[in-house]
Amino acid sequence: MIFHTSYCLENPRTHQVLVIRGCCFALAALLGSFVVLVKAGPRAFVKAVPVNILFVVGIGLSIFASAWLGGLPRIFLLFAMPLVLMVLQGRAMVQIMRNHFAARGWYVHEL
Repeated sequence: MIFHTSYCLENPRTHQVLVIRGCCFALAALLGSFVVLVKAGPRAFVKAVPVNILFVVGIGLSIFASAWLGGLPRIFLLFAMPLVLMVLQGRAMVQIMRNHFAARGWYVHEL
């Protein structure tokens, strides 16, 4: 599975627990920085927006470049490249959330 890492984040003072599993990776891949805004707040959102912009630019460039290519490279750029970029975006968004909570003093446990 692509999203094999899960995290359990625990606040040491309030013992609040936040678990990030595969569905969170998938949501972050699809919705980008909005998942970070909902789960981690506006400070992490500001860090996530540039990653989201790079994702949109990458998708745009792959569609733009596919206009001049034919055959297998065009299929790769139109179908495989967006999937690869979504996986990278999902992992980056989860890392931003994980690092945000770790910087705030939360315990991070890898499941």
